[in-house]
Amino acid sequence: MSRKNQHIQVFVRCRPQTASEKKAGAVPVVEVKPEKKEVLVKDRLCTERNKAFSFDNVFPGTAKQVEVYQAVMGPTINEVLMGYNCTVFAYGQTGTGKTYTMEGERSNMNLSWDQDPSAGIIPRTLHQLFETLQGLDIEFTIRISFLELYNEELFDLLSAHDDTTRLKIFEDSTKKGSVIIQGLEEITVHSRDEVFFILEKGAAKRQTAATLMNATSSRSHTVFSITVHIRENTDDGEELLKTGKLNLVDLAGSENIGRSGAVDRRAREAGNINQSLLTLGRVITALVDKAPHVPYRESKLTRLLQDSLGGRTKTSIIATISPAMTHLDETLSTLDYAHRAKHITNRPEVNQRMTKRALIKEYTEEIERLRRDLVASREKNGVFVDEENYRSMETRLSTQSREIVEKTEEIAALTEKLQTLTDLFKSTKEEVEEKTKVLCETSRDLLVTKDELNNTKVALQKTEVERDEQHHLVKVHSQTEAALSETASTLVNVARTTTKDIDLLQHKLWRKSEIESTNKSHMSTLGDRLGESLDTMRQQIGVRVSTQKQVVHDIVGSLGALQENIRLQLGSIRASMSESCRRNEQAAKAQKDTCAAARQQVAEALSRTSSMQNDNLAQNMEAVQNIKTFISAKARDTQQSVQQLQDLYEPLMHQVAEACGRIAERVSRYGDEQANLLDTMCHELEETRAALVQETNRCEQRAQLLKAAVKKAEEESYSAMEEVSKQMNAIMRDRKKLTAMVTDELGEIANSSSEAALRTQEVMTTACRTQQAQASTTATFASDCSSICTDIKAAVDAHTAELKQVQAVTAAAFTAIDETTTAHLDDLTQAMAAQAQSAADANSGFLKDNESCISALETLLEEHNRETESAQSCHLTEMERTTSDTMGRCQNVSEQMQALTAQVHATEQEAACNVQSCKELLGQFEKDIVVYEATGYTPQRKDYPFPTELPHTSPDEVILQRLRTSGERVSPVPFPPSDTLHSEDQGSYEGKMSAASSMESLPSSAEGSIKENITKPQSKLTSLPKKTSKRRVLKPSN
Repeated sequence: MSRKNQHIQVFVRCRPQTASEKKAGAVPVVEVKPEKKEVLVKDRLCTERNKAFSFDNVFPGTAKQVEVYQAVMGPTINEVLMGYNCTVFAYGQTGTGKTYTMEGERSNMNLSWDQDPSAGIIPRTLHQLFETLQGLDIEFTIRISFLELYNEELFDLLSAHDDTTRLKIFEDSTKKGSVIIQGLEEITVHSRDEVFFILEKGAAKRQTAATLMNATSSRSHTVFSITVHIRENTDDGEELLKTGKLNLVDLAGSENIGRSGAVDRRAREAGNINQSLLTLGRVITALVDKAPHVPYRESKLTRLLQDSLGGRTKTSIIATISPAMTHLDETLSTLDYAHRAKHITNRPEVNQRMTKRALIKEYTEEIERLRRDLVASREKNGVFVDEENYRSMETRLSTQSREIVEKTEEIAALTEKLQTLTDLFKSTKEEVEEKTKVLCETSRDLLVTKDELNNTKVALQKTEVERDEQHHLVKVHSQTEAALSETASTLVNVARTTTKDIDLLQHKLWRKSEIESTNKSHMSTLGDRLGESLDTMRQQIGVRVSTQKQVVHDIVGSLGALQENIRLQLGSIRASMSESCRRNEQAAKAQKDTCAAARQQVAEALSRTSSMQNDNLAQNMEAVQNIKTFISAKARDTQQSVQQLQDLYEPLMHQVAEACGRIAERVSRYGDEQANLLDTMCHELEETRAALVQETNRCEQRAQLLKAAVKKAEEESYSAMEEVSKQMNAIMRDRKKLTAMVTDELGEIANSSSEAALRTQEVMTTACRTQQAQASTTATFASDCSSICTDIKAAVDAHTAELKQVQAVTAAAFTAIDETTTAHLDDLTQAMAAQAQSAADANSGFLKDNESCISALETLLEEHNRETESAQSCHLTEMERTTSDTMGRCQNVSEQMQALTAQVHATEQEAACNVQSCKELLGQFEKDIVVYEATGYTPQRKDYPFPTELPHTSPDEVILQRLRTSGERVSPVPFPPSDTLHSEDQGSYEGKMSAASSMESLPSSAEGSIKENITKPQSKLTSLPKKTSKRRVLKPSN
């Protein structure tokens, strides 16, 4: 069983404001802080002053029933199933929600107790117990009882409605602090519905009444007990019964009779309630103060809760308070009692598991006792007394039982005290007997000692004189010894000082010699290593200079060959371009002549066509006028047809004129474009020739500059070799600049060559594009001429077709005219056909002339294209070869320059490494150089004063003779106690040992001198002894 102490858990719940309080505008004086588990109560006079109370948990007015249940009953249910007895009771003022918290209410009849949000702790607890135990799949039983305490009387709320039997309470002799309620019925329940029915039955029988403070005020205390039996099987197969009990107590609220309006019966009820609650408060106070007496028996309520307050039960208290200002005193009282109850300590114990045999035995004894009572009741042969007398007898018996227990305890205490005194007397008696024996032996020893004392007195008188003489001698020798010790101490100090100063001087000399030898060694090492580094550097620079000379020579030769090759190529290109320009000029002149002849032919053809059309038009107009005059009477019907003929004829004339104009314009534009193209090609060729000449000159100048720079670099390299140790950094910078300059010059040469090749390539590309444009323009011109001819033919054909249609219409219209008109019309028709034929012939001749001109232009263009392509192919081949040669030489020069640059970088890195190594050598030399530093310990020049005479003592015979001659006698001194003598001997021994150690600490020579001076007291000390100790070796610090 667990013996661990545990405090009572206290929870506080504040009810919300009522409707009447809100209507009256009452200000709440209670502030609940769940996050801090704290309740603040404002003072009545000063609202800014708050009194704080801390609890295990607090619930504001907005807290729900399920929240309170989970916080309070969550761990309690598990503890009950573990076999503990647990108690939860609600405490507080009337009307603050104690019954609502414990039992709740049925707000919705369609919901069960566990699902109703207003259900209290009792129904929810039973619901969870059944769910948990059924989920564990074990054998269990749940038994419940419902007890009411009304006006200090106990009633069973589960009995019949008309049963008003008062129950009796007895002490449980098997369990200290527990009580037995005689006649209280325990009902075994099997389901939640059955429990809820029983709960409603008990709640209906409970005493309630309306007061001014609460419409359904509880007028009694109730205890709802739940006993859970769980059967378990051990490993041996034995059945055990585990029991857990839960008491859910709903206390009636304390009330102020003046405010509640209770009178008569209700006033007596309120008095009993307040009395029981007052006793509960006194019990709590006594338990907190750990008083020797706790008034459990002053009220039946405290007797029922005795095991829950300071007993073996796990207890939780729910204190309910009101936020109203009018209930401030009751709220403070409730919080004060609840805060005190936090400090009550219980000792929870798990109920002992009972075996099946023990349980059967207990039940059998209970059945036998009940059977005897039943038989006695049936036979009426027992003793029957009045109830009041029976109560007084019970009270007297219980009092006598307590007195017997107390007296028994007093007897046991006195018996224990008597035993202690007896033991003390025996030990004292034995001690007295031992002391008596010791006293007898001491008396005998005293007699023997007295005889020895008398003999000793005689011998003492003889030795007193000797003692006095020895005492005088010791005194004189002590004086001399003290003087000698002082002199010897002075000499020893002088010797130590001089020895220390000599050691320091010798150490200084040794340090200086060590530093000088170390520095010489470092200097020699530095000279050797610097010589080696400079020789290596000189050899590396010589090798690099010879290598760079060879590379520069190769680069100069390659650049000369490249320059010569470029010069030859440029001469060839210049001759070829001159020939190409000459041919292009001839071709352009021929094209201009051809275009002029073509324009002249086109103009002549257009003029002929225009004159013929004008002549034909005049003849036709005249014929039409004659016809119109001749047939004016009958021409009205054909006027519309003639008008249509005119409308068709005029657009045809306009189309022919526009087509001829377009042909002339395109021929002229084609000639101008060809001339412009030829001029552009000649100008670009001249610009390319000039650019190539300029680039050649620049290449020659840069080659000369490159040669001069290389020569200058060689001279600077040779001159810099002589001062390598002083100007190494300057040489490396010059090397870098030279390398960069050479690289830049080579890059510019390569870029210039590439640009020249690109310019030549662009000229050739432009020539190709020009030829393509000429071919395209020629093809466009031919296609335009063909399309114009096609349009003219189509227009003539259309015109002919229209004339035929007009002829047919005219012939159909003039069928009624006479033969003269018909003949004249035939003549007119023949003349128009002849004109059409002549126009067709003229157009055919014009087309033939155009085709011949176009074929001549195409032939000329083809010849020019072939010549241009041939020259372009030669130039491209030559340029490709030149470009390839130039790129190859540039690649070689670039590779040589890269190799040269790499060598320069390598030389720079090697020189930097050598310089760095020299710097490191110098740095290491600076670190290794040891500089003498003054330590401050070298002694200064000074004098060493010391005594030159030593004290001495006369012989003992002379001293004693002087003592006897003077007639003085030292008064006898009583011997000190033995411990004093021992300490004096110890002190003299220690003094002698210290003197001996002082003598041993002297050097051998000094010790010999001191001994000699003691034997010769008149000698003088003129000089210090020579120090013979070895010099201490000190290593120099870095």
